[in-house]
Amino acid sequence: MNTCSKLKNLLLFILLFPALSYSQVRLPKLISNGMVLQRDTRVRVWGWASEGEKVAVSFIGSTYMATTNKNGEWEVILPKLKAGGPHTMKIDASNSIIIWENSRSLLLKPIQRVPGLLE
Repeated sequence: MNTCSKLKNLLLFILLFPALSYSQVRLPKLISNGMVLQRDTRVRVWGWASEGEKVAVSFIGSTYMATTNKNGEWEVILPKLKAGGPHTMKIDASNSIIIWENSRSLLLKPIQRVPGLLE
């Protein structure tokens, strides 16, 4: 393989790599191992994946389905949760993510006031 072909292949990889990494389901920093969910209220779970990708969120014996929009965004709303736990949440799409959750309790401050968690 000549140098020109190697450079073309490298350039192609660099251009396609962000698209390949974006295609897997991703979650915001807030949704991670050890998270605490608010009880007695509906809970929003969201993230990103490829456009049109089907995402399944399995939690406490139920599965909630979503399809990403043109921007690759998806969300599901869990019903009001009772105190309990810990539980496991599984998010399935082109890849799978498993999250272990602590016991549910009231959050001390609204998540909108916690910098960096919604990104």
